[in-house]
Amino acid sequence: MNWIDIILIIPIAWLGFKGFKKGLIIEVFSLLALLSGIYGGIHFSEFTTRVLVDDLKFTSDYMPIISFGVTFLLIVVAVYYTGKLLEKVIKMVALGIVNKIAGAVFGMVKAVLFLSLFLILVESINNKVEFLPRDLTSESVLYEPVLGVTSTLFPAMRETRLWDQIDSWWKEHRPELPELPPI
Repeated sequence: MNWIDIILIIPIAWLGFKGFKKGLIIEVFSLLALLSGIYGGIHFSEFTTRVLVDDLKFTSDYMPIISFGVTFLLIVVAVYYTGKLLEKVIKMVALGIVNKIAGAVFGMVKAVLFLSLFLILVESINNKVEFLPRDLTSESVLYEPVLGVTSTLFPAMRETRLWDQIDSWWKEHRPELPELPPI
């Protein structure tokens, strides 16, 4: 175990602790609120624009941003408080400790996923400019397993249409930049 392992353990332990404190329900609904808010903001902000302009007579040069923000916030608040309501039901049924333990596990899994994505970035930079000696990463207990999470996860995700949509969006909006590298 070396200093890389300690650096990796800290966020895993921290998000595990936060997950235990919040519980699985709030952890999941917080993430769901964020993802739903982004999705809803992208797909339903035109409806919000029509309501703001037609019904409330509100206009601005920044309508797309304002509409996205309003839609995002409404969805985030609605999903978050739905999670809070469900958490109250879980507490009434006396499953609080199960919720807390599952929240800790979820928090640690989330930390490993974020760290794994971060390590892909570190590896790509380290391949060009070696700032992290290879013997140090090979001696680390956690470096390779955490890095391996994305190599296991992303090939499965590559088969979904999401990557094709991201790639086509990228080509449409950033034609002057090179294509996305394969995962």
